[in-house]
Amino acid sequence: MIHDRHIWAFYGFQSEAEGPVVQLWYDGLDFDAQLEIVNLVAHLRVRPGGLWVRPDFDPLDGEGGISELRPNNVRTDQGDACYRIYGIREHPDKHSYTFLHGTDKDVTNDLEGKAIAKRRLHELRHGGGSIHRFDFEG
Repeated sequence: MIHDRHIWAFYGFQSEAEGPVVQLWYDGLDFDAQLEIVNLVAHLRVRPGGLWVRPDFDPLDGEGGISELRPNNVRTDQGDACYRIYGIREHPDKHSYTFLHGTDKDVTNDLEGKAIAKRRLHELRHGGGSIHRFDFEG
């Protein structure tokens, strides 16, 4: 008998105004970028939260509760592409991670991406947004 070893479930933010924004971003990525994200999630979803560490996960201390998932860079014809997914752990329950914003990161400190994630977190906490089960298979 095979037991489900998954500890974590993954969700995406959605709102009436924006729709399932992180899902749409992910669905629009090329195959290699999606594969790096899927590989990272597969690695994290079976690990206890205390073992989510850098370089895969950054708790972003001092950033209002958001954190960052850091998939490996993807080699492209234009050079390496760096992707980040900002989110929050333990929402809707203690073994959940909700994606708030996904982006290709081209700056060291992505103030704009963090601000978007914090705005969506605020919406989520105050009834302006909801979540959906994230679909990694498209």
